[in-house]
Amino acid sequence: MPIVPVDESTPPVEEKSVIEEPVSEEPAVEEPAPEERVTEDAGGDGGVTSLPPRVIQVLTENWQFTPSTITVKRGQKVTLQIQGVSGTHGFAVPELGINVPVPPGQTVTVDLPTDRIGSFPLFCSIPCGQGHVDMRGPGYKIVVEP
Repeated sequence: MPIVPVDESTPPVEEKSVIEEPVSEEPAVEEPAPEERVTEDAGGDGGVTSLPPRVIQVLTENWQFTPSTITVKRGQKVTLQIQGVSGTHGFAVPELGINVPVPPGQTVTVDLPTDRIGSFPLFCSIPCGQGHVDMRGPGYKIVVEP
């Protein structure tokens, strides 16, 4: 609203109002875990790429898997690099759809599904000699945690 001048030699002054921005009452956004973070690619097209998967080395040898228990988080991208040390073995986790042969001296790469929470038995699926029966049981498993 304009102010009417008192005398004609004084120019009119316009009234200015101050607008205050409302303060947000939304809760703070929690930073995602490192394995859930994404980054913009360098191409500048706004595309988003995921961080590289966690890589877990697994050894197969007569007559054991090392490590015997693999623990990961649900939704985490995980790649298993299964290295054959001695004997030909099978790396099998049927509940996760995994069953691959691992010859000695070779490395087999498997993407580990982590969409289901639970403990999944791991065992050797290729008869590999007298210790074959020891390559299964409660000590060999993949655990997907929440």
